[in-house]
Amino acid sequence: MKQHWNATFELGNELIDGQHKTLVEETDKLSNKLESGNIGKEEILETLRFLATYAVQHFTSEEKVSKDADYPNRLQHNSIHNEFKKTVGEVLEKYVRLTSDEECTAFAKDICDFLTNWLAKHIKGDDFLLFQYIKSKKN
Repeated sequence: MKQHWNATFELGNELIDGQHKTLVEETDKLSNKLESGNIGKEEILETLRFLATYAVQHFTSEEKVSKDADYPNRLQHNSIHNEFKKTVGEVLEKYVRLTSDEECTAFAKDICDFLTNWLAKHIKGDDFLLFQYIKSKKN
């Protein structure tokens, strides 16, 4: 499943929107390469590691925004980030242990579907609520 970046993802914060765009686009690129069969296990792993590292950096930025705004649901929002990091870490460990190219490709496609769905749900749900709160404080 692909999810191209579009205006429905925009929250009105240049830094956070830019980071979200990178995550969506990199996930989409990986999905395209997997569909074309033009990617090997090591490149998949490298891309997954990039996405995991970048997500952690992004969460740090987002958590600073929520703290600075004194967002009342900040701890719950942060716990969602922590759960995601834990899940991605487990997924990467499992991926590294796979041996056949077929297993790697199939698992990577599942990971892409997970990332695509999670990002869309999180940005349009949890993050949207955070930035609605910030906008309401400004008014």
